[in-house]
Amino acid sequence: IGVLWVESDINIPSGESLIRQILYGDRFYKQEFGTYTPIAWLPDVFGYSPNMPQILKKAGIRYFLTCKVYWQKENVFPYRLFWWEGIDGSRVLAHTPWTGQMYNNNPTPQLYLFTWKNFTEKENYDGVLIPYGFGDGGGGPTPEQVERCILMSKIPILPKSEFSTVSTYFKDAEKKAKDLPVWFGEIYVESHRGTLTSQAWLKKANRYTENLYREAETFSSLSRIMGEEIDIEKLTEGWKLILLNQFHDVLSGTSTPEVYLDSRRDHKKINQWGEEILEKALSVIVNRHVLSDAKKGICVFNPSSWVRSEIVEIDCSTNSIFKGLKTIEGNPVPVQILRSEGGKRKLIFEVEEVSPFGFQYYETTDKEFEFSQNEMKVRPQLLENEFIRIELRVDGLIERIISKTSGRQFIEDGKVANLIQLFIDGPLDDEAWNIDPAFEEIVSDITGAIEISVMESGPLRGRIRVKRRFGKSKITQDIIIYRKKSVVDFRTYVDWQETQKMLKVSFPTNLKAQYATYEVAYGVYQRPTYRNNPWERQLFEVSMHRFVDISEGNRGVALLNDCKYGGDVSGGRIRLTLLRAPTHPHPKLDRGEHLFTYSLYVHEGDWRTGQVVHRAAELNNPLLVRRVGREKGKTPAVAQAGFILVEPENIIVEVMKRCEDEDATLLRAYECHGNLTRATFEFPFQVKEIVESDLLEQPKRKIASGKRRFEIEFGPFEIKTFILYI
Repeated sequence: IGVLWVESDINIPSGESLIRQILYGDRFYKQEFGTYTPIAWLPDVFGYSPNMPQILKKAGIRYFLTCKVYWQKENVFPYRLFWWEGIDGSRVLAHTPWTGQMYNNNPTPQLYLFTWKNFTEKENYDGVLIPYGFGDGGGGPTPEQVERCILMSKIPILPKSEFSTVSTYFKDAEKKAKDLPVWFGEIYVESHRGTLTSQAWLKKANRYTENLYREAETFSSLSRIMGEEIDIEKLTEGWKLILLNQFHDVLSGTSTPEVYLDSRRDHKKINQWGEEILEKALSVIVNRHVLSDAKKGICVFNPSSWVRSEIVEIDCSTNSIFKGLKTIEGNPVPVQILRSEGGKRKLIFEVEEVSPFGFQYYETTDKEFEFSQNEMKVRPQLLENEFIRIELRVDGLIERIISKTSGRQFIEDGKVANLIQLFIDGPLDDEAWNIDPAFEEIVSDITGAIEISVMESGPLRGRIRVKRRFGKSKITQDIIIYRKKSVVDFRTYVDWQETQKMLKVSFPTNLKAQYATYEVAYGVYQRPTYRNNPWERQLFEVSMHRFVDISEGNRGVALLNDCKYGGDVSGGRIRLTLLRAPTHPHPKLDRGEHLFTYSLYVHEGDWRTGQVVHRAAELNNPLLVRRVGREKGKTPAVAQAGFILVEPENIIVEVMKRCEDEDATLLRAYECHGNLTRATFEFPFQVKEIVESDLLEQPKRKIASGKRRFEIEFGPFEIKTFILYI
């Protein structure tokens, strides 16, 4: 039993990482033991994603076991044997043995009586599982424990007992249990909330590598379709190292210092392999499609399955200095030239409508085109573009954020936004794991600014810099707005030198909503914004991936991030947890320098109308910008191209990769808005055969043959996998 590559954290890894945990774990079981396991054995993980039932079910896993809900701080988890239902409606049979000793059980009469007494589904099924053995490191049963089990099975006053297996237990319960209760959504563990933030560098490394390997697989698959094979063996090795470092006591930030020395070495290799393959793949696409008569220029690649228009940045001081850009037809491109703090000359320019998984080519020129359209206002107390107006106090904190489209203001009267707050965070038992429920009782608002300056004021981007100090630490933050975007970026550098403290950033909005929407693995999940009962009061720190959103019917605000996983919402206030400083088991955990970005996105309509999932993905997967040189003898130059068209936009293609065992290309897509949707996929090439498969790449049904397009229906939040034989 087990199925995953390691006993992974379940809250932090992306949906694709969780699938790869199962994919590589399943392949190992089949290779080493000639079998597979239908059981997800995850006794010690610190909470369970609400989309895990779908991921398990679509990988052929029917059963799930955890002991961790025994650690609830206040509310007793109500069920021991139940159906766990995910956000798409998938169900797996779940068991939570309530033994009083987690999984380190030493068989005794007291254990038998306690476990049977606390088995809440006696009327539904007449059996309960007792895992036992020596230690939690795989020690297994001792001879004395086995002998004691034999003796206790003969004592009439104890519950009837027998040796069995986990698989036998689940299969029998599935067959005989009647009318079991259903638990919907996440299984929240009322403990170990600090694991969402501890070891911030590793959280950032994990997000970066997940994105990098997605892009490397996508573009290497496209280069293969074009007829040029790239050796991607290192991607498999890299994925296994990514998965290893997602072990729940590693990615959680709760291991000893030596573990993270290993982890840093692993991520150095992971990055090197992924970046090398990505660059090779992009070079193939450039050489096949762009270069011939084209002069020196710039290629912008879109790693997403929707059309993107953005402002991008490139260093223009190396090799040759250029002042402007133009399309292949000779039309000037809006640019803004700036000089970075390191003395390098950079250029930012506006890219419009880059096709899905495609590219656009721009030619460099020494001519500086005039671009006078500048609706940006950038002053120490004001940032404004066509869509939003941000008014700041003299200390750099935000008093008002106004949508110029609707005229609505989003910050609660009398409050300030982008407020950095410092909380006492310890001492506690298991410091790196836990956040004290009373942490809010002692808080310091960091309001003083030692310097505020305008760094950029151009037609495309405006940027002010705010510097602050507190304790032994300092923060330098660039607040950035862009032309044609209702988003403000907070690019943040922290020299973090605190001990037993926690850093959060607060945005007190005036929005009224009963639920906030959080991104989770391949979907979203809604949690209450109010704390009316004991269950809700325990949600003072919850998990998220790339965003949390509060929306009314016709307006909303999303807080996006590029590497954070924990936060909280209370009423209309959104807070993102930035850093912690425990002293155990790592005495200097996270002390040092950190660089990250979070963004506030103001949108009309709710999170669906505002396409918050797409905006959060764009922050994490920016357009790829590469310099290209002139070559001869290549195919004719193409100004732009796209390789997949997917409609509507709530269907997101997240994966394009080579199949593990056959000469074919795999696509994985999911529905991101919770809507039943008829989707269309269209390719610029003919596909010999299209087959739908499960998550383990086992074909399930034929979709189409000899087609350039196909249609298929997605359920709400459904993940679908297709194999393309080209």
